[in-house]
Amino acid sequence: MDGHAVDMSYCSDKMKYYSSVYFSTNCNKKPRFANHAVVIAGWDDNFPASDFRVKPEGNGAWLVKNSWGSDYGQDGYIWVSYYDRSVGEFTTYEMTDKDEHTINFQHDSFVPVQTLAAGEDEKELQDGTPSYMANVFENYEPEQIEAVSTYIMNPDTDYEVYIYTNVTDCSDPTSGELAAVKSGHSDLTGYFTVDLDEPVYIDGETKFAVAMKMSCPDSPYVIPLETALIAVDKETEQITDIGS
Repeated sequence: MDGHAVDMSYCSDKMKYYSSVYFSTNCNKKPRFANHAVVIAGWDDNFPASDFRVKPEGNGAWLVKNSWGSDYGQDGYIWVSYYDRSVGEFTTYEMTDKDEHTINFQHDSFVPVQTLAAGEDEKELQDGTPSYMANVFENYEPEQIEAVSTYIMNPDTDYEVYIYTNVTDCSDPTSGELAAVKSGHSDLTGYFTVDLDEPVYIDGETKFAVAMKMSCPDSPYVIPLETALIAVDKETEQITDIGS
């Protein structure tokens, strides 16, 4: 309604749940069985419950745009019941101008699929226990650090961002000079960019660190873990499972 596309996941199974007559689907499985993502394009509160292969508890459905071409569904669109229990992972994207920042310092290029807590003893981990994470980057020319981006995996998360310049020990991100601190709170989950109150100047040919403290009253597992689930050898095409 506000002009942003909304992505969602659901369990897609043509043989069990999909009706090719009404272009509709409804599933009673839990969200962990979701296996496909679509974009919500509209809705109909009066879409009949009788027009589903698996009859839901009431009327109403999301009109979603699929990615399987116009031959699937109704010109590429299908209806997903409001009561589909597999539906979840609602996401919307608000993009910024690609020229807003000229350089992005980043180590990882995968997506977060797990969360970690910083405590060594699981018995000591309580909801609300803060965890810390950090990255150390090497800079070759003078730059200004204006913002920090990170994944926030739990709603209602408090965070503090720390920028350390002139780091002398890569194994200790705090071995540099504390140049900036920015606190905040996020009610939502997703990938967020946090603007610093003032840019931090970084000398050329030096190291700097970005550290972050996060806590959530509902879970101690707040650190996003980016990982690749499989690795493929380009020469032999052998697939190695590295999901754990």
